[in-house]
Amino acid sequence: RRFSGRILPLTADGNAEIRTAAFGALSGVARVDDLPALFVLLDGAESGVVALVQKAIVAAANQLIPATTRAEPLVQAIKTSSRPERIVELLPQIGGPQALAATIEQFESPATEPKAAAFRALVRWPGSDAADRLFAIFASGNETYRNQAYSGFVRQISTSSQPDDQKLLQLRKTLAKISTIGDRRILIRALERIKTFQSFLLAASFLDVAENASEAAGAVMRLALPTPGKRDGMSGALVRNALTKAQQVLKGPQSGDDKE
Repeated sequence: RRFSGRILPLTADGNAEIRTAAFGALSGVARVDDLPALFVLLDGAESGVVALVQKAIVAAANQLIPATTRAEPLVQAIKTSSRPERIVELLPQIGGPQALAATIEQFESPATEPKAAAFRALVRWPGSDAADRLFAIFASGNETYRNQAYSGFVRQISTSSQPDDQKLLQLRKTLAKISTIGDRRILIRALERIKTFQSFLLAASFLDVAENASEAAGAVMRLALPTPGKRDGMSGALVRNALTKAQQVLKGPQSGDDKE
């Protein structure tokens, strides 16, 4: 990384091949001390090299110790940048409370491009820290953001490290707001990844929704059956009744792959 002082000036070289090679090498040599210069470079970068400069910024910022300080240079740079959206896009790769707070702040701003970049960042946020904000956006009913906020919320909850009962509790919050076939499909697929009796019952409730009955039937069958190598199959009268209904659905004209 001691070569960054040689590589950075070459991004302005008169030879196109040298410039291209310099931009490609930035992420491998960038240091924390290079961040101010990298932010300036990012502001004026042509679209073809923006991603390379962004990669270098993330590489440099992630060298900061402790990790809780890594968002600070980006948050400060956003305030003076002529293209703040280019920095906002990087915040999920830095993570942490400060980065998330800055992302939410940009989403609430009236500026179109930073707002759009902040929304994309929230949807891509690792873990489930942004889930509450995504749910609020989804619940607000704003048609511009509703669908992506919903799918992002469900994905972040489903893939989080939360206990299964907490995941289900979070997903239940969407029931009062979902209204389309696609909404229900996303929820059913998420429920299938939570192998609990309560999740089974919620998935089974969609057997009575004609447009989603086939998907619900498949989910119910897979939830009830034991996982290979485990003894986690479900039993009981409610399970039998739901499985009977699921089998009836799968024997219908829209049985799909699960009929086999």
